[in-house]
Amino acid sequence: MLPNPSLLGLASAMARHAGHVHAVTADNVARADMRGAKAKEAARFGDALRGEPLQAKESRNPISLDSQLVRMAQNAGRHDAAITVWTKTLDLMRLAAGSPR
Repeated sequence: MLPNPSLLGLASAMARHAGHVHAVTADNVARADMRGAKAKEAARFGDALRGEPLQAKESRNPISLDSQLVRMAQNAGRHDAAITVWTKTLDLMRLAAGSPR
């Protein structure tokens, strides 16, 4: 049975969202030492899944460097998972088509 090609779309949306979260988090870290700086919140994954533009929104919360670093680490895992799903799906498609890896 061939893998569902929409799985590639899901993996692509996951990677795109992870890139967006990384950019927003990096911006928060860069502004962490600015007086009165408020954290930005990344767009939701559902927006990426629908193909909508990903835009960060201002929050009322001050920037916590600790929480931003935790978010970076969690997001790295999500990005790695998306890339793994992408490559394994392509490997399965190649195997089904009879072409070498």
